[in-house]
Amino acid sequence: MKSRALATEILNRVCSDAISLDRALDEGLPGALETREQSFIRDLCFGVMRWYPQLDFFLDTLLNKPIRKKDFKLRILCWLGLYQVIHQRTADHAA
Repeated sequence: MKSRALATEILNRVCSDAISLDRALDEGLPGALETREQSFIRDLCFGVMRWYPQLDFFLDTLLNKPIRKKDFKLRILCWLGLYQVIHQRTADHAA
């Protein structure tokens, strides 16, 4: 599974199931992943949670109409992309 998809699933568990990020990471990260990959996923998850209010504000500002509640994973993917572009300075096309 791709890093961003794993990060999306982990963040979805935190937001939907109201569990701690540490617990979601412990349960959601496969042990077979390389250390570098695990670090990247952890950075994405902690970064999105740290900057959530800002990312959510920017997302709502950019959208023409709100994302439906049933499409919550789409909202998480948008947060991940915004976090990468704004805070990690990832190139737009790579995020």
